[in-house]
Amino acid sequence: MSDAVEQYAALLQSFPATQQRHVEERAALTSEQLSASADIIKRHVQESAKLQSRHVTEQQAFSDRLSELHEQRQADLTHQRQQLQIEQENLAAEKASMQADGVSGGDILKLNVCGERTSATRGLLTQAQSSVLAAKFSGRWEGKHDMDEQGCIFVEYDPYCFGKILGFLRSKAIEHLDHPAARPVIDAEHEAQFNQLVSYLGLEDFVGLVGLHFCFDKHGPAIALSHNDTVASFQEGDGVSLCLLSPAMQPGKVYYLKFEIRSIGENDFIGVSAGLDTKDARILPEDAGWVRQGKGLSGGRHIDCAHWVGWQAAERYFMKIDLTPNVLYLDCVNEANELSLPIDNSSIAGGKGTEVKLLPVLKQDMENY
Repeated sequence: MSDAVEQYAALLQSFPATQQRHVEERAALTSEQLSASADIIKRHVQESAKLQSRHVTEQQAFSDRLSELHEQRQADLTHQRQQLQIEQENLAAEKASMQADGVSGGDILKLNVCGERTSATRGLLTQAQSSVLAAKFSGRWEGKHDMDEQGCIFVEYDPYCFGKILGFLRSKAIEHLDHPAARPVIDAEHEAQFNQLVSYLGLEDFVGLVGLHFCFDKHGPAIALSHNDTVASFQEGDGVSLCLLSPAMQPGKVYYLKFEIRSIGENDFIGVSAGLDTKDARILPEDAGWVRQGKGLSGGRHIDCAHWVGWQAAERYFMKIDLTPNVLYLDCVNEANELSLPIDNSSIAGGKGTEVKLLPVLKQDMENY
């Protein structure tokens, strides 16, 4: 009994020391926490100061760059105005010189178009004032044209295509707001050559021909091209054949493609494809476009296209290929379908029996789209 009492008495004696130790430990712990918190706050303040300083520096740099760009833009505009003024003065001087030499819009020019002779007034040939055709017959090259033995200006253009252009120019000269000149009707054999001549003479806007004009290029062995590579016929063969378009599309631009499905075959696909091997026309994960029976293809997967029943024979389609946000649009029978996709190369693929004809893109196509 006495031993227990002694142990209890010893415990009571040690209690104040133990309590004091606990107090000291808690005080030390609190001091460490306060010190750590102070360090954290200090670092936060330092980092905030650095961020603020960097923000001010970046803001100043941005403001300086903006001012620099504004000054450069103003300098460019001033230079452009000066160049425009110089060009206008040169043009006025040139016109005055031509008038002094007796050049007028009523001059009748005799032309030899690759053996076919015709004639037109200078005013008719210079209607599209900013065109190459207008520059050629404006009078500035008077006396420098190639002449034949009868004194006719020799023009080395296809007679059929140039004749269609002359006919259109005559219609434009007498057109009315209620009765605008109709675009020339070109037979399939000359269509590509006509479009090329229109582009060469700088008459795209005047004639109503816009956009980049494509033709069929690389293709599989089961495909036959005709009509200056604007018609692709998918003939006998197993599986799917691929036909690429030319010229190649460039990133950051918008392209328009107009085509007619002359006949529907097997596994028809029109869109964009990452596949460059025309001998192996497999569906790749990057492919996107439209296939038969109201289906689309995005990322290599088939998806439903609402309100679209699929390709129809003898129907015409208008496709917009936008390489800025990488979106492919299709307009068919007044219904639009949209797919998001990574775009690489425009292509048309099909099986036996497919025939596709590329068509020129006109101004009204752009306006209606």
